[in-house]
Amino acid sequence: MPAKLTFNVDARDKDQGVPFDAFVEMARHVATMLAGLDMAATGEPSLCWVIRELTIGSANVGLEAVPINPLLDRSAVVVSQFASGMAVVRDHHERPEWFADDVWDGAKGVIQILHDGIERVTFGGPDTTVVLTDAVHLPEEIETEFEAQAEVGAQTSLSSIEGAIEDVFGHDKQSPWFAIWDRLYGRRVRCEFPPRMWDDVRAWLQERVRVHGLVSFDHRGRPTSVQVRSLSVLAHDKRRPRAADLYGLVPGLTGGLSSDEWVRRIRDA
Repeated sequence: MPAKLTFNVDARDKDQGVPFDAFVEMARHVATMLAGLDMAATGEPSLCWVIRELTIGSANVGLEAVPINPLLDRSAVVVSQFASGMAVVRDHHERPEWFADDVWDGAKGVIQILHDGIERVTFGGPDTTVVLTDAVHLPEEIETEFEAQAEVGAQTSLSSIEGAIEDVFGHDKQSPWFAIWDRLYGRRVRCEFPPRMWDDVRAWLQERVRVHGLVSFDHRGRPTSVQVRSLSVLAHDKRRPRAADLYGLVPGLTGGLSSDEWVRRIRDA
């Protein structure tokens, strides 16, 4: 029996719905991946994919394979490789060894769309369900982002920032780092920590923390990296900081404006 694959796309803003262009781009990447996995074994297309289910709200799509040659049905293998490969991306943030270049490009495209107004995408096969959220970041993607943030005119000062620990990287045992999401500016900040903090960082993965240390700021006063000196987890019921609470974290950041007025101008820019 031909295999089926479902993918459900959930918008970050439920009232606004799933952006049409993001949905079309997601579907294009999924089609590229399925075609690439099909071609990898036979050297030519053996499957067509048709929509069997389609619901609105969150975009829910059910695909079914139609073998070109009924005697050569590889759909179960293709769906299994697709789902297990995306599970590797989710759990290990790396390229599955069976993903050829075109399939890997499609997977990276899916991850990128998760950072553009999509809260999560769920892929479902006969035996596996894989949920991807915008917390999934590939190392090469994050490195490129941090390189783009490094600008001329950066300044440093002792300060603190708050955010959720998203990813931890320890390939260099002497210089491990993690990324946190800075809600104020809507961007990731690279935090380099001493090896003695490994246990705390592991224990607080996905938790909101306060990071204190030598913070580098770009020319607009936005934090880009931290040399971590101390780390503390924030209580789950701790109120989020008001604009007034931010005053004084970065000297001269508001340009003489009150903290409330400064945050309002940044938000409305």
